[in-house]
Amino acid sequence: VRYLIPTIFITIGSVLAVKKCVKACKFNKFGLDRIGRALSLKNIFLIGAGNRTYELFIKPLESEDYPDSRIIGIYDKNTKRSGLLSLLAPYHIPVFYSLDNVSKIHNLDLIVILTPDYTHVPLISYLLKYTTATIMCEKPLCTTLEQAVFLHSLPPDLKKRISVLLNSRFMPINSAIKKILNRREIGVPRSIIYNWNIDIQHGSEYFRRWHSDQEKSGGLLVHKSCHHFDLLNWWLEDLPYYVSSVATTEFYRSNRKYAQNCRSCDLDCSLRINTEKQSMIKKMYFDVESEDGYIRDKCIYYNSNIHDTLSANIVYQKDTQVTYNINFYAPKFSWEIIIIGEFGTLSTYECTTLQQNEIVIDMFTGDKTVISIPKNNMKHNGADLEIRKILLSSGNSSKNSLHIGKCEDGISASMIGILSNISQKEGVVCGNPFISND
Repeated sequence: VRYLIPTIFITIGSVLAVKKCVKACKFNKFGLDRIGRALSLKNIFLIGAGNRTYELFIKPLESEDYPDSRIIGIYDKNTKRSGLLSLLAPYHIPVFYSLDNVSKIHNLDLIVILTPDYTHVPLISYLLKYTTATIMCEKPLCTTLEQAVFLHSLPPDLKKRISVLLNSRFMPINSAIKKILNRREIGVPRSIIYNWNIDIQHGSEYFRRWHSDQEKSGGLLVHKSCHHFDLLNWWLEDLPYYVSSVATTEFYRSNRKYAQNCRSCDLDCSLRINTEKQSMIKKMYFDVESEDGYIRDKCIYYNSNIHDTLSANIVYQKDTQVTYNINFYAPKFSWEIIIIGEFGTLSTYECTTLQQNEIVIDMFTGDKTVISIPKNNMKHNGADLEIRKILLSSGNSSKNSLHIGKCEDGISASMIGILSNISQKEGVVCGNPFISND
Protein backbone atom coordinates (compact mmCIF):
# COMPACT_ATOMS: atom_id res chain seq x y z
CA VAL A 1 0.00 0.00 0.00
CA ARG A 2 2.87 2.30 0.90
CA TYR A 3 4.20 2.14 -2.71
CA LEU A 4 0.96 1.39 -4.58
CA ILE A 5 -0.91 4.64 -3.77
CA PRO A 6 1.86 7.01 -5.02
CA THR A 7 2.24 4.89 -8.15
CA ILE A 8 -1.47 5.21 -8.91
CA PHE A 9 -1.40 9.00 -8.50
CA ILE A 10 1.72 9.32 -10.68
CA THR A 11 0.10 7.21 -13.42
CA ILE A 12 -3.14 9.22 -13.35
CA GLY A 13 -1.18 12.46 -13.45
CA SER A 14 0.89 11.29 -16.40
CA VAL A 15 -2.20 10.31 -18.38
CA LEU A 16 -3.85 13.67 -17.73
CA ALA A 17 -0.67 15.50 -18.70
CA VAL A 18 -0.37 13.60 -21.98
CA LYS A 19 -4.04 14.29 -22.81
CA LYS A 20 -3.50 17.97 -22.11
CA CYS A 21 -0.43 18.07 -24.36
CA VAL A 22 -2.23 16.28 -27.16
CA LYS A 23 -5.16 18.67 -26.94
CA ALA A 24 -2.82 21.66 -27.01
CA CYS A 25 -0.82 20.27 -29.92
CA LYS A 26 -3.92 19.84 -32.07
CA PHE A 27 -4.35 23.58 -32.13
CA ASN A 28 -0.69 24.34 -32.64
CA LYS A 29 0.63 24.78 -36.17
CA PHE A 30 3.50 22.48 -35.23
CA GLY A 31 1.16 20.02 -33.53
CA LEU A 32 0.40 16.34 -33.98
CA ASP A 33 -1.89 16.94 -36.94
CA ARG A 34 0.99 18.55 -38.84
CA ILE A 35 3.42 15.86 -37.69
CA GLY A 36 1.03 13.20 -38.94
CA ARG A 37 0.76 14.88 -42.33
CA ALA A 38 4.53 15.22 -42.57
CA LEU A 39 4.94 11.50 -41.97
CA SER A 40 2.46 10.73 -44.75
CA LEU A 41 3.71 13.21 -47.37
CA LYS A 42 3.77 12.06 -50.97
CA ASN A 43 7.44 12.15 -51.96
CA ILE A 44 8.06 13.12 -55.60
CA PHE A 45 11.28 13.06 -57.62
CA LEU A 46 11.69 14.95 -60.91
CA ILE A 47 13.93 13.79 -63.76
CA GLY A 48 14.55 16.56 -66.29
CA ALA A 49 15.01 20.28 -65.63
CA GLY A 50 13.80 21.81 -68.87
CA ASN A 51 11.10 24.36 -69.56
CA ARG A 52 8.32 21.78 -69.22
CA THR A 53 9.41 20.99 -65.66
CA TYR A 54 9.55 24.70 -64.84
CA GLU A 55 6.10 25.45 -66.27
CA LEU A 56 4.35 22.34 -64.95
CA PHE A 57 5.83 22.17 -61.43
CA ILE A 58 8.29 24.82 -60.27
CA LYS A 59 6.60 28.06 -61.32
CA PRO A 60 3.04 27.09 -60.20
CA LEU A 61 4.28 26.19 -56.70
CA GLU A 62 4.74 29.90 -56.05
CA SER A 63 0.96 30.40 -56.00
CA GLU A 64 -0.51 26.93 -55.48
CA ASP A 65 -0.41 25.02 -52.21
CA TYR A 66 -0.09 21.23 -52.06
CA PRO A 67 0.36 20.35 -48.37
CA ASP A 68 0.15 16.59 -48.95
CA SER A 69 3.25 16.31 -51.14
CA ARG A 70 6.80 17.48 -51.50
CA ILE A 71 9.32 17.41 -54.34
CA ILE A 72 12.34 15.84 -52.67
CA GLY A 73 14.81 15.91 -55.54
CA ILE A 74 15.55 16.89 -59.13
CA TYR A 75 18.01 15.39 -61.59
CA ASP A 76 19.20 16.53 -65.00
CA LYS A 77 22.42 15.68 -66.81
CA ASN A 78 22.87 19.46 -67.01
CA THR A 79 23.42 20.12 -63.31
CA LYS A 80 23.49 23.90 -63.80
CA ARG A 81 19.95 23.78 -65.17
CA SER A 82 18.66 21.60 -62.33
CA GLY A 83 20.43 23.93 -59.89
CA LEU A 84 18.61 26.91 -61.43
CA LEU A 85 15.19 25.28 -61.00
CA SER A 86 16.09 24.34 -57.45
CA LEU A 87 16.84 27.99 -56.69
CA LEU A 88 13.60 29.15 -58.34
CA ALA A 89 11.45 26.74 -56.31
CA PRO A 90 9.57 28.19 -53.31
CA TYR A 91 11.18 25.59 -51.04
CA HIS A 92 14.48 23.75 -51.11
CA ILE A 93 14.64 20.96 -53.66
CA PRO A 94 17.91 18.98 -53.48
CA VAL A 95 19.84 18.60 -56.75
CA PHE A 96 20.97 15.06 -57.57
CA TYR A 97 24.11 14.63 -59.63
CA SER A 98 23.48 10.97 -60.44
CA LEU A 99 20.51 8.65 -60.66
CA ASP A 100 22.46 6.03 -58.72
CA ASN A 101 21.38 7.69 -55.48
CA VAL A 102 17.66 7.59 -56.34
CA SER A 103 17.51 3.90 -55.46
CA LYS A 104 18.65 4.80 -51.94
CA ILE A 105 15.76 7.19 -51.26
CA HIS A 106 13.34 5.70 -48.72
CA ASN A 107 9.58 6.15 -49.12
CA LEU A 108 9.83 7.48 -52.67
CA ASP A 109 6.28 7.47 -54.05
CA LEU A 110 6.40 9.03 -57.52
CA ILE A 111 9.04 9.71 -60.15
CA VAL A 112 8.12 12.09 -62.97
CA ILE A 113 10.13 11.89 -66.22
CA LEU A 114 10.29 15.14 -68.22
CA THR A 115 13.28 14.56 -70.51
CA PRO A 116 13.76 14.33 -74.32
CA ASP A 117 11.57 11.65 -75.85
CA TYR A 118 14.24 9.13 -76.82
CA THR A 119 15.39 8.88 -73.18
CA HIS A 120 12.01 7.85 -71.75
CA VAL A 121 12.24 4.10 -72.20
CA PRO A 122 15.88 3.76 -71.03
CA LEU A 123 14.98 5.74 -67.90
CA ILE A 124 11.84 3.69 -67.28
CA SER A 125 13.83 0.46 -67.64
CA TYR A 126 16.38 1.67 -65.08
CA LEU A 127 13.79 2.95 -62.60
CA LEU A 128 11.71 -0.23 -62.75
CA LYS A 129 14.81 -2.19 -61.83
CA TYR A 130 16.22 -0.01 -59.05
CA THR A 131 13.17 1.61 -57.44
CA THR A 132 9.68 0.61 -56.37
CA ALA A 133 8.12 4.02 -57.06
CA THR A 134 5.29 4.77 -59.46
CA ILE A 135 6.61 6.27 -62.71
CA MET A 136 4.81 9.09 -64.51
CA CYS A 137 6.29 9.85 -67.93
CA GLU A 138 5.75 12.83 -70.20
CA LYS A 139 4.40 11.94 -73.64
CA PRO A 140 5.35 10.30 -75.94
CA LEU A 141 6.01 7.16 -73.94
CA CYS A 142 8.17 5.66 -76.71
CA THR A 143 9.56 6.73 -80.10
CA THR A 144 10.54 3.52 -81.93
CA LEU A 145 9.04 0.11 -82.60
CA GLU A 146 11.80 -1.50 -80.53
CA GLN A 147 10.93 0.66 -77.53
CA ALA A 148 7.22 -0.10 -77.96
CA VAL A 149 7.92 -3.85 -78.10
CA PHE A 150 9.97 -3.62 -74.90
CA LEU A 151 7.18 -1.83 -73.01
CA HIS A 152 4.50 -4.11 -74.42
CA SER A 153 6.41 -7.19 -73.25
CA LEU A 154 6.72 -6.03 -69.64
CA PRO A 155 4.88 -8.16 -67.06
CA PRO A 156 1.58 -6.69 -65.81
CA ASP A 157 2.90 -5.82 -62.35
CA LEU A 158 5.58 -3.57 -63.89
CA LYS A 159 3.19 -1.99 -66.41
CA LYS A 160 0.94 -0.95 -63.53
CA ARG A 161 3.75 1.24 -62.23
CA ILE A 162 3.90 3.26 -65.47
CA SER A 163 1.55 6.11 -66.40
CA VAL A 164 1.69 8.79 -69.09
CA LEU A 165 1.03 12.53 -69.07
CA LEU A 166 -1.50 12.79 -71.89
CA ASN A 167 -2.75 16.26 -71.01
CA SER A 168 -5.11 16.72 -73.97
CA ARG A 169 -7.60 14.41 -72.24
CA PHE A 170 -8.08 17.04 -69.53
CA MET A 171 -9.02 19.89 -71.86
CA PRO A 172 -12.75 20.75 -71.52
CA ILE A 173 -13.58 20.43 -75.23
CA ASN A 174 -12.00 16.97 -75.44
CA SER A 175 -13.69 15.75 -72.27
CA ALA A 176 -17.02 16.96 -73.65
CA ILE A 177 -16.52 15.03 -76.90
CA LYS A 178 -15.71 11.93 -74.87
CA LYS A 179 -18.97 12.19 -72.90
CA ILE A 180 -21.08 12.66 -76.05
CA LEU A 181 -19.52 9.64 -77.74
CA ASN A 182 -19.91 7.56 -74.57
CA ARG A 183 -23.64 8.38 -74.59
CA ARG A 184 -23.79 7.13 -78.21
CA GLU A 185 -25.70 10.27 -79.26
CA ILE A 186 -24.49 9.87 -82.84
CA GLY A 187 -24.17 6.10 -82.62
CA VAL A 188 -20.99 4.21 -83.44
CA PRO A 189 -18.44 6.50 -85.19
CA ARG A 190 -17.85 5.37 -88.76
CA SER A 191 -15.66 8.07 -90.29
CA ILE A 192 -13.52 10.91 -88.86
CA ILE A 193 -11.77 13.88 -90.45
CA TYR A 194 -9.27 15.47 -88.06
CA ASN A 195 -7.24 18.51 -89.16
CA TRP A 196 -4.62 20.54 -87.29
CA ASN A 197 -2.95 23.80 -88.32
CA ILE A 198 -0.09 24.83 -86.01
CA ASP A 199 0.76 28.52 -86.28
CA ILE A 200 4.23 29.39 -87.48
CA GLN A 201 5.42 30.90 -84.19
CA HIS A 202 4.62 27.69 -82.35
CA GLY A 203 5.54 25.38 -85.21
CA SER A 204 8.99 26.87 -85.74
CA GLU A 205 9.94 26.01 -82.16
CA TYR A 206 10.03 22.30 -83.03
CA PHE A 207 12.58 23.01 -85.74
CA ARG A 208 14.97 25.00 -83.55
CA ARG A 209 15.05 22.55 -80.60
CA TRP A 210 16.16 18.94 -80.17
CA HIS A 211 12.81 17.87 -81.67
CA SER A 212 14.23 18.57 -85.14
CA ASP A 213 16.27 15.37 -84.85
CA GLN A 214 14.07 12.37 -85.77
CA GLU A 215 16.15 10.03 -83.61
CA LYS A 216 15.43 12.12 -80.51
CA SER A 217 11.75 12.99 -81.03
CA GLY A 218 10.49 10.28 -83.36
CA GLY A 219 9.34 13.06 -85.69
CA LEU A 220 6.29 15.24 -85.16
CA LEU A 221 3.74 12.46 -85.75
CA VAL A 222 5.20 10.85 -82.64
CA HIS A 223 6.13 13.86 -80.52
CA LYS A 224 3.20 16.19 -81.23
CA SER A 225 0.49 14.09 -82.84
CA CYS A 226 0.56 11.46 -80.09
CA HIS A 227 -1.77 13.89 -78.25
CA HIS A 228 -4.30 13.67 -81.08
CA PHE A 229 -3.84 9.95 -81.65
CA ASP A 230 -4.39 9.29 -77.96
CA LEU A 231 -7.62 11.30 -78.11
CA LEU A 232 -8.81 9.19 -81.04
CA ASN A 233 -8.00 5.97 -79.17
CA TRP A 234 -9.63 7.33 -76.01
CA TRP A 235 -12.76 8.65 -77.72
CA LEU A 236 -13.29 5.50 -79.74
CA GLU A 237 -12.18 3.08 -77.01
CA ASP A 238 -10.45 1.20 -79.78
CA LEU A 239 -6.97 0.47 -81.16
CA PRO A 240 -5.51 1.26 -84.58
CA TYR A 241 -5.36 -1.75 -86.90
CA TYR A 242 -3.76 -0.34 -90.07
CA VAL A 243 -1.84 2.90 -90.66
CA SER A 244 -0.54 4.54 -93.84
CA SER A 245 1.15 7.90 -94.02
CA VAL A 246 2.87 10.47 -96.23
CA ALA A 247 4.98 13.46 -95.19
CA THR A 248 6.86 16.31 -96.85
CA THR A 249 8.84 19.39 -95.84
CA GLU A 250 7.29 22.45 -97.45
CA PHE A 251 8.26 25.42 -95.30
CA TYR A 252 11.29 24.72 -93.10
CA ARG A 253 13.76 24.42 -95.97
CA SER A 254 15.57 26.99 -98.05
CA ASN A 255 18.25 27.41 -100.71
CA ARG A 256 19.69 30.35 -98.81
CA LYS A 257 22.74 29.88 -96.63
CA TYR A 258 21.97 30.32 -92.96
CA ALA A 259 24.04 30.28 -89.80
CA GLN A 260 23.67 27.32 -87.46
CA ASN A 261 21.83 29.31 -84.80
CA CYS A 262 20.06 32.63 -84.28
CA ARG A 263 22.80 34.21 -82.16
CA SER A 264 25.41 33.77 -84.88
CA CYS A 265 23.12 34.93 -87.72
CA ASP A 266 22.99 38.49 -89.06
CA LEU A 267 20.09 38.00 -91.47
CA ASP A 268 16.81 39.84 -90.96
CA CYS A 269 14.54 36.94 -89.94
CA SER A 270 11.06 37.35 -88.50
CA LEU A 271 11.34 33.95 -86.81
CA ARG A 272 14.51 34.73 -84.87
CA ILE A 273 14.17 33.60 -81.25
CA ASN A 274 13.34 36.54 -78.99
CA THR A 275 15.09 36.21 -75.64
CA GLU A 276 13.69 39.56 -74.45
CA LYS A 277 10.22 38.01 -74.42
CA GLN A 278 11.56 34.66 -73.21
CA SER A 279 14.03 35.64 -70.49
CA MET A 280 13.93 32.17 -68.94
CA ILE A 281 15.24 30.64 -72.19
CA LYS A 282 18.51 32.55 -71.76
CA LYS A 283 18.89 31.55 -68.13
CA MET A 284 17.82 27.95 -68.60
CA TYR A 285 19.63 27.19 -71.86
CA PHE A 286 22.01 29.83 -73.26
CA ASP A 287 23.77 30.46 -69.94
CA VAL A 288 24.33 26.75 -69.25
CA GLU A 289 24.90 25.28 -72.73
CA SER A 290 28.59 24.72 -71.96
CA GLU A 291 27.47 21.99 -69.58
CA ASP A 292 25.96 19.67 -72.21
CA GLY A 293 26.42 21.40 -75.58
CA TYR A 294 22.69 21.71 -76.27
CA ILE A 295 21.95 24.64 -78.63
CA ARG A 296 18.45 25.98 -77.94
CA ASP A 297 18.30 28.48 -80.84
CA LYS A 298 19.22 26.27 -83.82
CA CYS A 299 18.28 27.79 -87.16
CA ILE A 300 14.89 26.44 -88.20
CA TYR A 301 16.18 25.93 -91.77
CA TYR A 302 19.38 24.16 -90.76
CA ASN A 303 19.80 20.37 -90.97
CA SER A 304 16.43 19.15 -89.76
CA ASN A 305 15.34 15.62 -90.66
CA ILE A 306 11.72 15.92 -89.58
CA HIS A 307 8.75 16.96 -91.76
CA ASP A 308 6.36 19.90 -91.46
CA THR A 309 3.41 18.63 -93.55
CA LEU A 310 2.05 15.24 -92.54
CA SER A 311 -1.02 13.06 -92.95
CA ALA A 312 -2.10 9.61 -91.84
CA ASN A 313 -4.95 7.27 -92.69
CA ILE A 314 -5.95 5.05 -89.80
CA VAL A 315 -8.30 2.07 -89.74
CA TYR A 316 -9.43 0.91 -86.31
CA GLN A 317 -10.34 -2.60 -85.20
CA LYS A 318 -14.04 -1.69 -85.19
CA ASP A 319 -13.67 -0.33 -88.75
CA THR A 320 -13.74 3.39 -87.96
CA GLN A 321 -11.73 5.19 -90.65
CA VAL A 322 -9.75 8.33 -89.79
CA THR A 323 -8.13 10.89 -92.07
CA TYR A 324 -5.63 12.98 -90.09
CA ASN A 325 -3.69 16.02 -91.34
CA ILE A 326 -1.29 18.42 -89.60
CA ASN A 327 1.02 21.22 -90.71
CA PHE A 328 3.42 23.42 -88.72
CA TYR A 329 3.49 26.72 -90.64
CA ALA A 330 -0.08 28.05 -90.70
CA PRO A 331 -0.73 31.81 -90.39
CA LYS A 332 -2.88 31.14 -87.31
CA PHE A 333 -3.60 28.22 -85.03
CA SER A 334 -6.76 26.18 -85.61
CA TRP A 335 -8.09 22.66 -85.52
CA GLU A 336 -11.31 20.92 -86.51
CA ILE A 337 -12.87 17.51 -86.28
CA ILE A 338 -15.87 15.93 -87.97
CA ILE A 339 -17.09 12.60 -86.60
CA ILE A 340 -19.76 10.85 -88.69
CA GLY A 341 -21.67 8.21 -86.78
CA GLU A 342 -24.61 5.88 -87.34
CA PHE A 343 -27.25 8.48 -86.45
CA GLY A 344 -25.60 11.81 -87.07
CA THR A 345 -22.49 13.99 -87.08
CA LEU A 346 -20.45 15.66 -84.33
CA SER A 347 -18.27 18.58 -85.39
CA THR A 348 -16.27 21.31 -83.72
CA TYR A 349 -13.77 23.97 -84.71
CA GLU A 350 -11.30 25.95 -82.65
CA CYS A 351 -9.01 28.89 -83.29
CA THR A 352 -7.45 31.57 -81.10
CA THR A 353 -10.05 34.25 -81.97
CA LEU A 354 -13.05 32.26 -80.71
CA GLN A 355 -14.36 33.27 -77.29
CA GLN A 356 -15.86 29.83 -76.65
CA ASN A 357 -15.98 26.42 -78.28
CA GLU A 358 -19.10 24.92 -79.78
CA ILE A 359 -19.85 21.29 -80.45
CA VAL A 360 -22.51 20.89 -83.13
CA ILE A 361 -24.51 17.66 -83.33
CA ASP A 362 -26.47 17.24 -86.58
CA MET A 363 -28.76 14.20 -86.63
CA PHE A 364 -29.87 12.51 -89.83
CA THR A 365 -33.44 13.20 -88.69
CA GLY A 366 -32.78 16.93 -89.12
CA ASP A 367 -32.48 17.71 -85.40
CA LYS A 368 -29.56 19.92 -84.41
CA THR A 369 -27.95 20.59 -81.02
CA VAL A 370 -25.26 23.16 -80.23
CA ILE A 371 -23.27 22.72 -77.02
CA SER A 372 -21.19 25.66 -75.79
CA ILE A 373 -17.90 24.90 -74.01
CA PRO A 374 -16.35 27.90 -72.20
CA LYS A 375 -12.70 28.60 -72.98
CA ASN A 376 -10.10 29.60 -70.42
CA ASN A 377 -6.67 31.20 -70.61
CA MET A 378 -4.97 28.66 -68.38
CA LYS A 379 -1.93 26.64 -69.42
CA HIS A 380 -3.07 23.97 -71.88
CA ASN A 381 -6.68 25.00 -71.22
CA GLY A 382 -6.46 24.03 -67.55
CA ALA A 383 -5.06 20.57 -68.23
CA ASP A 384 -1.80 21.25 -66.38
CA LEU A 385 -3.67 22.34 -63.24
CA GLU A 386 -5.70 19.13 -63.25
CA ILE A 387 -2.51 17.12 -63.66
CA ARG A 388 -0.93 18.86 -60.66
CA LYS A 389 -4.02 18.20 -58.55
CA ILE A 390 -3.57 14.51 -59.25
CA LEU A 391 0.20 14.23 -58.99
CA LEU A 392 0.71 16.53 -56.00
CA SER A 393 -2.17 15.28 -53.87
CA SER A 394 -1.95 12.35 -51.45
CA GLY A 395 -4.77 10.62 -53.30
CA ASN A 396 -6.33 10.92 -56.75
CA SER A 397 -8.90 13.43 -55.52
CA SER A 398 -9.40 15.14 -58.86
CA LYS A 399 -12.60 14.35 -60.71
CA ASN A 400 -10.40 13.80 -63.76
CA SER A 401 -8.01 11.30 -62.16
CA LEU A 402 -9.24 8.55 -64.49
CA HIS A 403 -7.95 10.60 -67.43
CA ILE A 404 -4.36 9.67 -66.55
CA GLY A 405 -3.03 7.42 -69.30
CA LYS A 406 -1.92 3.88 -68.52
CA CYS A 407 1.16 2.25 -70.00
CA GLU A 408 -0.83 0.60 -72.80
CA ASP A 409 -2.46 3.95 -73.61
CA GLY A 410 0.95 5.52 -74.02
CA ILE A 411 2.13 2.71 -76.28
CA SER A 412 -0.99 2.95 -78.47
CA ALA A 413 -0.71 6.75 -78.77
CA SER A 414 2.90 6.45 -79.92
CA MET A 415 2.28 3.48 -82.21
CA ILE A 416 0.28 5.44 -84.80
CA GLY A 417 3.21 7.83 -85.25
CA ILE A 418 5.75 4.99 -85.21
CA LEU A 419 3.82 3.04 -87.84
CA SER A 420 3.42 6.25 -89.85
CA ASN A 421 7.20 6.67 -89.92
CA ILE A 422 7.62 3.11 -91.20
CA SER A 423 4.87 3.65 -93.78
CA GLN A 424 6.57 6.82 -95.08
CA LYS A 425 9.95 5.12 -95.31
CA GLU A 426 8.82 1.89 -96.94
CA GLY A 427 5.77 3.12 -98.85
CA VAL A 428 3.49 0.47 -97.38
CA VAL A 429 0.39 0.13 -95.22
CA CYS A 430 1.54 -0.97 -91.76
CA GLY A 431 -0.38 -3.31 -89.49
CA ASN A 432 -0.28 -2.97 -85.72
CA PRO A 433 2.01 -5.79 -84.51
CA PHE A 434 0.26 -5.89 -81.13
CA ILE A 435 -3.09 -6.88 -82.66
CA SER A 436 -3.67 -10.44 -83.80
CA ASN A 437 -5.06 -11.03 -87.32
CA ASP A 438 -7.31 -13.79 -85.99
